[in-house]
Amino acid sequence: MDIRRETRLGLSVLLIVQVLLCMLSIALLMRMGPAVQRILEDNVYSVEAVEDMAAIFALSHEPTSTPAAYTDALRRVRDNITEDAEVPLVEQLEARSADAFAGDPEARDAVVNALRKLGEVNRLSMQRADEEAQRLGRAGAWAAVVLGAASLAIGIGVYRRLRIRLELPLEHLRRTMHAVRTGNHRARAGAVEGPAELVELAENIDWTLDHSEQQRRPVTGGTPSPDRDAAFRRALRWTSDRAQLQVLLVDEADKLAFGDLDVFAEYAADDSNWERAPLEHTDLSLLWRPRQG
Repeated sequence: MDIRRETRLGLSVLLIVQVLLCMLSIALLMRMGPAVQRILEDNVYSVEAVEDMAAIFALSHEPTSTPAAYTDALRRVRDNITEDAEVPLVEQLEARSADAFAGDPEARDAVVNALRKLGEVNRLSMQRADEEAQRLGRAGAWAAVVLGAASLAIGIGVYRRLRIRLELPLEHLRRTMHAVRTGNHRARAGAVEGPAELVELAENIDWTLDHSEQQRRPVTGGTPSPDRDAAFRRALRWTSDRAQLQVLLVDEADKLAFGDLDVFAEYAADDSNWERAPLEHTDLSLLWRPRQG
């Protein structure tokens, strides 16, 4: 996968999660709005009308006809019935209110009792609507927490992937070029795990360094010096064909270029039983001896 696709995929996942979080928040707020509006329309208006009726009824000390304000409040209650329990109470008020205002004690008790129960019915309905709104709020809060945690986890995962696939390979290439700049001309990027662009970049860097190293080598007999990697490959093939030998590859300063460090330490301590053969057109020499033991 190339860099553009990899970064686009990671950012797209994060954006999708953020959009889902926003849409969920909007949906929950839109559901909570009607729940609050329902409390106002279904219950608060009825409670206000019941309070008006109770106040008018309490102020009527003398027998009289039903006041217009009381009749208007009763109409508002009747037009705003939302609970089945309200129906018999409203019917009782309509039937007994005239007698109650006329001074009938039994009718007055019935009206007072009906008003009290009507207020209680609407308060219980308000309580249920409030619990529903709170439930929606809690569900929305937890959903937001879950999506937020998912967004955080995905963000960390995307960062870790970008770090492994982009940041670390780039840092490896930076260290390689810094090593070459500070005098280590043998430093190479080698195999890089990452997007195709970085793999190709590492290959191009190694190719450039190899050819720069080749141009720095002296030319023998007018023939260009071959790639040093080719000498390594020849040494490897020669070694694989002669399993009974221990083989080292050293440069002109007699420093190890290829081989086992312990075996090289034995060579440095005693080189009397080692055979040497310079590799043509390079600064390398091939050393070998029969395997010990």
